[in-house]
Amino acid sequence: MRAPLYCLCLLLLVCLVIAESYYDEERDLQDRNIYYNTNGDNFQTDYKKLSDLLVKTHSHRTDYGEARGHLYPTIDRYPDDSLKCVYSQKLLESDNKAAAGGVRIMVRGGSNPTYNCEHSMPQSWFNKQLPMKGDIHHLFTAETRCNGFRGNLPFGHYDTKKGDRALKEMAGCGIMFDRDGVKSFFPLYGRGAVARAVLYFITRYPGEIEHGNIPESHLEDIKQWAKDYPAERWEQHRNRYIYEVQGNRNPYIDFPTLVSEIDFSGALSN
Repeated sequence: MRAPLYCLCLLLLVCLVIAESYYDEERDLQDRNIYYNTNGDNFQTDYKKLSDLLVKTHSHRTDYGEARGHLYPTIDRYPDDSLKCVYSQKLLESDNKAAAGGVRIMVRGGSNPTYNCEHSMPQSWFNKQLPMKGDIHHLFTAETRCNGFRGNLPFGHYDTKKGDRALKEMAGCGIMFDRDGVKSFFPLYGRGAVARAVLYFITRYPGEIEHGNIPESHLEDIKQWAKDYPAERWEQHRNRYIYEVQGNRNPYIDFPTLVSEIDFSGALSN
């Protein structure tokens, strides 16, 4: 009996070590407190102060190649080391070994036939300019087909009661729909994560995105997603590692109530 019990205890210990190495919650909490207490200047619920904080602490601004070099092998990995599509949750790579070759190809500017890098804020909205293009906080791994299906459509919550009209559906990815003449995208999964990424972006880059790209009703949908789908361990892991790379954090992951408290009225340009 002792040998099986010993093996079980050893296995549990290994699992705990792996879990902690993936995301050390205690250390992240310490880093979070230091980050906001040292740099925050009592931002509280002030959009301008929060924006200034994200700009000031964005000390390392990655180009697109470097960003993907961090994203696929480390930042977008789940606790079991897998890589999944943000919109479909389809398993793309089961471990890092399988992904290594693909990452080298994509960082050099090539492509992987299965997946690529999704900008939750479409590149066409900011003319593919840096540092926006390489800001990892709004980058996600996605199936090539899902990324292509979404294109540069704004996110929105498909609701026929609001008069939304379905245009197309891609199995496993989401629905393309029309709302008041605006083509929109309703993802099957990842709504909370992309919502917090969008809110980060329009806080980090005030006025860079035009109001027409994110109509008011769509912004309300995004804020609601951020409330309805709390950040899970994978997203907390992302936030911590991006902080180590870039120097800044996503406050809407760290403080979920900010979604309701921040006034975003000045975030978008007319």
